[in-house]
Amino acid sequence: MIRAIKGDITKVTGFDAIVNPANNSLLGGGGINGQIHRAAGPQLKTECRTLNGCETGDSKLTLGYNMHCTYIIHSVGPVWMGGGAGEPDLLKSCYSSTMQIAVDNKIRKIAFSSISTGEYGYPLDQAAKIGVTVINEFVQKYPDAFDDICWVLQDDLGFTTFSEEIKTNVPKKKPSKKAKSAQAEEEGSEKGESAGAEQASDGAAEGAGAEDGAGASDGAGTVENKIASESSDTSNESQGVEADTTTDTLTSEISTKASPSKMESITNNVSKHAEADNCVSGAAPVESSDTEETNSETVVGAADSADTVSEAKVTAEISVSEGGAEPVKAAETSVSEGDAEPVKAAETSKSDNASDPIGTDATANTEQVKADAPASTPPTTTTLASSPITLKPLWDKYDIDWLIAEVSNNNPHTYTCFWHATEGSTNNILSQWYVGKPIVVNGRKYCTAEQYFMAEKALLFNDYDSYKLIMEEQEPSKCKKLGRNVAGFDEGIWKTAFREILFHGNVGKALSDEKFAEALLSTGDDVLIEASPFDDIYGAGMKESELISADGSLKVPPQEWHSYKSERQSENNLGFVLMAVRDYLKMMK
Repeated sequence: MIRAIKGDITKVTGFDAIVNPANNSLLGGGGINGQIHRAAGPQLKTECRTLNGCETGDSKLTLGYNMHCTYIIHSVGPVWMGGGAGEPDLLKSCYSSTMQIAVDNKIRKIAFSSISTGEYGYPLDQAAKIGVTVINEFVQKYPDAFDDICWVLQDDLGFTTFSEEIKTNVPKKKPSKKAKSAQAEEEGSEKGESAGAEQASDGAAEGAGAEDGAGASDGAGTVENKIASESSDTSNESQGVEADTTTDTLTSEISTKASPSKMESITNNVSKHAEADNCVSGAAPVESSDTEETNSETVVGAADSADTVSEAKVTAEISVSEGGAEPVKAAETSVSEGDAEPVKAAETSKSDNASDPIGTDATANTEQVKADAPASTPPTTTTLASSPITLKPLWDKYDIDWLIAEVSNNNPHTYTCFWHATEGSTNNILSQWYVGKPIVVNGRKYCTAEQYFMAEKALLFNDYDSYKLIMEEQEPSKCKKLGRNVAGFDEGIWKTAFREILFHGNVGKALSDEKFAEALLSTGDDVLIEASPFDDIYGAGMKESELISADGSLKVPPQEWHSYKSERQSENNLGFVLMAVRDYLKMMK
């Protein structure tokens, strides 16, 4: 029942739900999260917008849309910050909230990703121990609620780590009452048929003639055919061969799980937000693949007979690099489970380190395939009333309100300013436009942090044409211009996502370029300010000479920062996110 396989979670079949390692916005992003959103199609993002995000440690439910499953459970894991900021409790809450949703919605077969071990940096062995422990406790609490719980890992290390944890800490499953009853029925049926076959055989032996002998043989054949048929049915289920499900059937099934008032409310919400997706492509880029690999172990459908599958049959599916693992080249081989049905057109191929679908080669195939799955009404969403701990994302630790409060309370600070256009400044390296060593994030190379920032912006809004152009462009100012023209841009969505993108891009920059990491750490605990007179969103909207006096103190209080173009409050988002990156680097030392 509890097991691990190696494969691509966007392609496995036979599960009622898969678990998406989401971010707080629930609107997609990099890694496996982005892969799942692209495979499910734009309708998933439309529904996610109605959920108003998700707290770290909590989980929320949506439909599966173009995926090979009815549901997707989105769970927001913690960013690893050394283990002392409540990360273990938050990760436990991810798994427990996911399992509670499954129980409440009668979801019996679940495929998990490894939550928080990719970009969020949670140590794999610790995460596996927490996940397996929580899942095992839930199974003990609800012994008849689940048929198959499986981690789908994309690399050898993840597969081995979870497999060993399961082998060590999960007791051998005892047959459930349902399984025992089914087995007793089957044995009784086989005994009855065997007795009939024996009688027929006895009749033949008494000289009933060649014809009667043939009849006895047919009787025995009937038993053999029945057993073979049952074996074939089990095999088909195990290999994930799924029956076609019409929209009406799906809607009917979901309707039985949600109250009329809840159904009406969700339908209205989805309709309300659907118009926003009209300009978003329904296509997911499709990569070519020359080779398919098959599973010796059943990828799905283990059910109560899973214990009869020997451990020797657990073999590797195709390896895909996961967040934090060794990069893998794009457009590698695809995954196929046994003789399972063909992969749907809207699914995407795996890519480097579980990131986006196009690859380091910006000329990779960007053909868009429109999603044709009908928009169905989502099921009842169940979440925990509150997580044990609510941890503010690291990238949101500092902001303009924080600085205003610090200055108002006369808390002492020193300040470091930077801007790419400041001649001779040693702090230019902190700029998004600085060109140093190639930046590697999720196995993909970028010339500058600005290129990464704008490329992720294009992916967030499913604008793969702009993504390709940005990846082909090395000049940061041109990348920024291309990013400003991303199709389907939604300011509300962008506000919930851009700080996280800035954070991951600059963490990648620090891990790729030691000079940048050293320069950032050399600023100590200074407040970092992007002293751009033109930018009041990512910068302070003012020059360094306007902001800082000769003795290093502030000339202008932060509540009065604004660009010469407007009177709006400057936010200095880049400066504050770099401070969070600096904190992250200190914790990793």
